[in-house]
Amino acid sequence: MSDNLSAALLISLLGMGIVFGIIILTWGIMAALTRIPPGKDELAEAQESEAEEAGAVAATLPDPARAAAAAVAVALALGQQARPVRARPRAEPATTAISAWQSVMRGRQLKQTYRRPRR
Repeated sequence: MSDNLSAALLISLLGMGIVFGIIILTWGIMAALTRIPPGKDELAEAQESEAEEAGAVAATLPDPARAAAAAVAVALALGQQARPVRARPRAEPATTAISAWQSVMRGRQLKQTYRRPRR
């Protein structure tokens, strides 16, 4: 009996060790990946494309309109940064059909509620 118990404990410890070792290894890999900075080429290309888009829009507008558009863009950006993010309550799906269990339980509840007292 003692031999079986020690074998079971050894197998359990070995399995738990492997599981926790893999979890720690995965955590380490994820931590290392978050510390790697993005490539300069990708970042530079993204900034250039944003600058080109902004330049194309600004070139089509006359000078007073450019200033007004820039002011509106800045105001909108500042407004979005200042607004706190609030969680919206999740809407429950509307269900018309009820299960058999719900039907039985509701029937029992109605019987208890409308039962006449005995004299």
